[in-house]
Amino acid sequence: EFRRVLFRSQIPHLFHKAPLNLIGELRWGAILLSASAAVTLFLSAFTGVLVGLHRNELPAVAIGSARLAGAAAVLIAVRFTPSLIWLALCISTFNVLSALWQLAMSFRLLPAMGIGLRNATRTMLRELAHYCVGLTFFSFGMLLVGGLDLTIVGYFAFTAAGYYGIAATVIGFVTGMSGAVYSALLAPMAVLQARGERQRILDLVLNSSRLGGYMSLAFVVLLVLLGP
Repeated sequence: EFRRVLFRSQIPHLFHKAPLNLIGELRWGAILLSASAAVTLFLSAFTGVLVGLHRNELPAVAIGSARLAGAAAVLIAVRFTPSLIWLALCISTFNVLSALWQLAMSFRLLPAMGIGLRNATRTMLRELAHYCVGLTFFSFGMLLVGGLDLTIVGYFAFTAAGYYGIAATVIGFVTGMSGAVYSALLAPMAVLQARGERQRILDLVLNSSRLGGYMSLAFVVLLVLLGP
């Protein structure tokens, strides 16, 4: 009964052009990726710890290495097996290892750091909720912009999803590195907000967005000039 409920999904309806013999592997792959996403979401708090300590290079190295290692593992795996389960395992394993490494680095930098519900105060929870409201809208907007594209491609043209996924992985690597750079601004931004220096916040946002736009434009130009 548990197995029947576990595999009662909408995958055959969502990816109606997928071959029937791949439905089982799609389900297991989705389970593996979802489980790794849940674990990394829980451990992402330690990414915030490292950013708060102004050690932004550590999350950048961890995330970038995980992306590269996962992509390399997928390339090696496809030479020996077409199984979607193994491909999902390659990606999810390195993502979890990246999160665990950041956890280890956090405790190495802060040996006395304690984790427990007794450390959560009402003031802290209120401040956290205040910051998370805006972040929630931002994350939902990013989901609509760039989180559903692969699902849409798989729905309309399942055979093209693999090729699109490769391109999306490269784009994800570039945007991940960009995000690591921008995350360095979070701690100073929080300090400026606490001081009420809204004009400096505005200048910081505009200047960083302008520089980020220039870098994105440079990548596009290089792609147009050098790409086939």
